[in-house]
Amino acid sequence: MEITERKSELFTRCAETERLVLEFQKLAEGQEMSYLIASSIIMVDAQSESGRSITLSAREIARRELKVVIECEAKKGFKRVANNLISDLTSGHRKKIKTRLKRAMQELAAVDATRLTNCSLSKHYAELSWVGALRHFSKQSVVNRISDTATENSQALPVGDVLKMFAK
Repeated sequence: MEITERKSELFTRCAETERLVLEFQKLAEGQEMSYLIASSIIMVDAQSESGRSITLSAREIARRELKVVIECEAKKGFKRVANNLISDLTSGHRKKIKTRLKRAMQELAAVDATRLTNCSLSKHYAELSWVGALRHFSKQSVVNRISDTATENSQALPVGDVLKMFAK
């Protein structure tokens, strides 16, 4: 079997997405773009299903490649998040993660382990351990402890150092 080199990109972006990414890049920190303006850029209603798909892709590309964070504001449009406010967004993500971890733990607690095969039992225990560890590290007291240590050192902590804090 002969292996040939790929001659084109696996995925090519649509022109609408590219145009919106460029416009997101031009926004100043804190500047807003209404749904009407976004719709005129992508030539589709930005709030429709296809428009939402384009705007989500453009926001992801802007975040990943340009390090520009665009937030969707209900009934208004889009807003470029100021650099100093980006870290505030993570608390919202953390709350969602905590809720999902709680639900995962409840679902895992519903499993009757006596009815599982060895392979399924191993997977169950691995998931239980993983979710339990994540739940522990998402507690507010743990987050505060990590935050205090990072603030004292004036830098992000390596993962290994964070884990050492709780090895006692």
